[in-house]
Amino acid sequence: MKLFLTTLAVLTVLAAGYVGWYLLPTSERFYTDADTIRQPLERAQTRDILWQPPTKLADMINSSSDDYEPRVSADGLTLFFVRGKAGQDADIYTARRATGGWTDLEPLEALNTEHEELGPEPSTDGQSIYFYSDRPGGSGGYDIWVSHLGPEGWRSPANLGPMANTGYNEYGPALTPDGATLYFSSNRPRAEDDRQPDHDAWSATVREDLFQRDYDLYASSITDSGVSKATAIAELNTPYNEGRAAVSSFGDFLYFGSDRPGGEGGFDIYRSRRLGGTLQPAENLGASVNSSANELDAGLSMGGYGLFFSSDREAPTNRTHPTDERYDIYYTTSREVFIDAESHGRTIDWAGLWAVVGPNLLWALLALLLLLALLALLRGIRDRRLSLLARCVLASLFAHLLMLLLFSFWEVTAGIAQALQGKGAIQVALVSAADSGDINAQIRGGMTTVELPDTPTPAPDRPAPTVHVDASVAVLTVDQRAPDQRDQPEVNTQFTDAAPPSHQTQPMTHIPAATQNDATDIRLAAVALPNAPERVGVAWRGGGGPAERPRREGTGAGGGGG
Repeated sequence: MKLFLTTLAVLTVLAAGYVGWYLLPTSERFYTDADTIRQPLERAQTRDILWQPPTKLADMINSSSDDYEPRVSADGLTLFFVRGKAGQDADIYTARRATGGWTDLEPLEALNTEHEELGPEPSTDGQSIYFYSDRPGGSGGYDIWVSHLGPEGWRSPANLGPMANTGYNEYGPALTPDGATLYFSSNRPRAEDDRQPDHDAWSATVREDLFQRDYDLYASSITDSGVSKATAIAELNTPYNEGRAAVSSFGDFLYFGSDRPGGEGGFDIYRSRRLGGTLQPAENLGASVNSSANELDAGLSMGGYGLFFSSDREAPTNRTHPTDERYDIYYTTSREVFIDAESHGRTIDWAGLWAVVGPNLLWALLALLLLLALLALLRGIRDRRLSLLARCVLASLFAHLLMLLLFSFWEVTAGIAQALQGKGAIQVALVSAADSGDINAQIRGGMTTVELPDTPTPAPDRPAPTVHVDASVAVLTVDQRAPDQRDQPEVNTQFTDAAPPSHQTQPMTHIPAATQNDATDIRLAAVALPNAPERVGVAWRGGGGPAERPRREGTGAGGGGG
């Protein structure tokens, strides 16, 4: 009976363990677009996609002014964009796609006013267009407006109201394909900010509270009853600027511009995948699209495989002011790619290598042979009693031969490394002051001024010195004259240059305070001469001679406004 109960207990435990293991959740890995695609890893055939190098649109689109914030209609036939810097009567323009490219360029007169109209965003059905403007009738700053298409064209725009707009700047509207969500950017304060604007401050005076915040992304729902209260997108916002969003035609990606750290430089274009109703961490589009300049205003076409954007990558590199930048519109498409490899052969210049290595190699071989001969000699006389002088001579000879071998070997290895495009020997070049002015000009100052103490008049029995100063080498020499000469010491200052000045003779205690050539300033107040030497040489090497993030005015971040 006891055995039966024990067996039953063991079987019960095993059965319970199996049931527990069977009920454990399992995971299945598959490829998906979070919509219609769901392929297991073992059966899916994936393709690698990369962006092509961007190309600038035709000169008809890109003018001598700023052109930015491109958007393409859902049918791909109409291009909307902005021309002119914000704050300088920026307007919305349109162009029609034709066989040879974009044509029929014209301003969108139904929306443009004497104020600013920027950031066009057409709806998928083409019946509405959103934009932002500083025209009267808004909440303050730049507000988002919408115009609907009527039988006679675009109707008078309407402000989206206080649920979306504030007294700060709202810009860069972007619609989801179904038109149910509106994304935009704003520099409004948030509830969690440490400092809030002081609304009691006097406006239009120095007492006004000029509250400024970085730009963040916001979202509002659009229903038949209007626009819901905007909420910040915490998943994507950072302490830096995020702005001018764009949604892919399937609604699975949100593109935006940001100057956050970790990019290629300036503003870069990022994208975030929407998965399960939640935006995932943003990823940079990489160096194939972004550069060290500013890339902003993403606009998608071809189901997300085509990308319009604006950039100032060809702006002058010596810009000194944010207004020096000029934005143009670029376009790129993503293409399927594959892995390939290329072989690159290497060649060696044997003649040049021998010219560098040959002499040192011969010296190394000679030193090695002499060392071997010396070692053989020492082995033959090791039992003999040598004097201390003989031992010192042999030790010195051995040390010199070893140093010759090591130095020759170093020269040989350095020559080989240099010939094979490696790192060769370290070379130090000593040049005159006239040839090194470009660097020395950067360290001018008190260090290039030499002040020497006054010199007492030499005794009558001492020869009067003559001082010669060569400016290119800066050598000071003192020559003796006949002992019987009793006149005051004189100074001859000679400059050897392209146009040497004439010799000057003055008492030593009245040497000019500054002597200048085209390289640097050298000041000699006086020269104190020692009593003993008959010739003094002084040489030195003198110094050389005279040798906020960018944004479009009017808003604070992203394209058009930033």
